[in-house]
Amino acid sequence: MFRFSSPKLLAKDLYLRPPLRRDKREWLQLRYASLEHLQNWEPDYGKEFASSASFNLYFRHIKNLLADKRGEGWLIFNSSDNAMIGSITLSNMRFGSVQAADIGYWVGAGYAGHGKMSEALPLVLSRVFEHYNLRRLNAASLPENKPSRHILKKFGFELEGTARQYLHINGAYRDHHIYALLAETYFTD
Repeated sequence: MFRFSSPKLLAKDLYLRPPLRRDKREWLQLRYASLEHLQNWEPDYGKEFASSASFNLYFRHIKNLLADKRGEGWLIFNSSDNAMIGSITLSNMRFGSVQAADIGYWVGAGYAGHGKMSEALPLVLSRVFEHYNLRRLNAASLPENKPSRHILKKFGFELEGTARQYLHINGAYRDHHIYALLAETYFTD
């Protein structure tokens, strides 16, 4: 049986680790600096987007996912300077007959388009399919979010359909494309 934990995950130029309380200041700075960039892709948080309360909610959410055996979460850091660059979260993990989870991710505005998610995502895919032996990983993306669609397709996620009015983003309920990566695709690519 697998061990439910959030270990530090290492890649060539970056690493992922679970959030710590001491990350609050840097997380807030990165979120605040990325407000204009992220508000187009993320659910509406209003004035809570880059507040101390928002970090506390995020931190508790990740801790609760792990404690309830429903997911894991990591912050992404550059190895060269230990700068925080984003986050990846596995949530809604289901076992038994379902064997699936959902994934969400973001990178700060200054790091978008530099291949950071292409380096980070395989570390989490390995956790999903090799450590937890799940059969399916789901992701949702706005149709116009070309970078997100690109990364999903790059790693073998396939478009399965559209969830109408899925999330409230930037002032309106927005349709999302729903993608899935199956274990058989992960292990054959």
